[in-house]
Order: sequence, then C-alpha cells, then structure tokens
Amino acid sequence: MRSNYEERVGVSITTHGVQFEYEPWLCAYYSSVRGSTCADCGGNQILKLRWYTPDFVLPNGLIIEAKGKLTGANRTKILDILDTSEYITRDNFRLLFMEDNKYGSAGRRYSDWAEQYGIVYHVSRIGEVPESWLT
Repeated sequence: MRSNYEERVGVSITTHGVQFEYEPWLCAYYSSVRGSTCADCGGNQILKLRWYTPDFVLPNGLIIEAKGKLTGANRTKILDILDTSEYITRDNFRLLFMEDNKYGSAGRRYSDWAEQYGIVYHVSRIGEVPESWLT
C-alpha cells in the first residue's frame, strides 16, 4: 500500500472478514483543459482523457478512496471522475478522511465539501471503515 493510512484502512476491512482489491484497475474519466482552444472548431470546451486507480474495491461494488490530505487538485479530480466516469458514481464511491481538516481561506472542512457535492464520507484517524460500507 502506498501510505500508512491506506494500510490501516486495509487492516480495518480485513478485520471485518471482507476481501478487497487494492488498486485493481484503471478507470477512464475526462477533465477540462483550461485555457485551450480547439484548432478545428475554435471551441474552448476541451476534454482530456485521464486515468484513475481506485484505492479499495469491495465485493459489494463500493469504491473507497482513502485521503489523508484533500488538496484542490484532489477535489477537482474526484469531481471529474464522478461526473464523467462510466463506472464510478456517487452511488458506489466513498471517501474516507483521516481528519476533517479545514481548507481554503473560508475555513471550510473536508466534510463540508463532500456534503456540498453529495459524496458519502466518513472521518477516521485510525482508518476504521463503517460497517455499513462493508455489507
């Protein structure tokens, strides 16, 4: 696993007797290319194909993304994935935050952001996954 936090999440899932796949596949999604213009039509709505690797995929189809830090780039990427991926949606995607930190100058928290965009989340420093996600 790539981080200590991801390792703790994996232990939590396994402790509940649930098998999981770690970073099992790539999923295509699209993101906007800012400041670009199409050479053929002159349009400025340019999309770039990108690839996302989910952290944990559970047998029930849920995808868990474990985040210690939720940067602006992470927030943009997650929204792009949820808005353009054929396989990952708000119905099967979950965010597990290590902390409910503040971000930006307005003092908003990670949970505020997730709620604003209809993303199911949980906060657990020790990486405990809610049982409701595992069944």
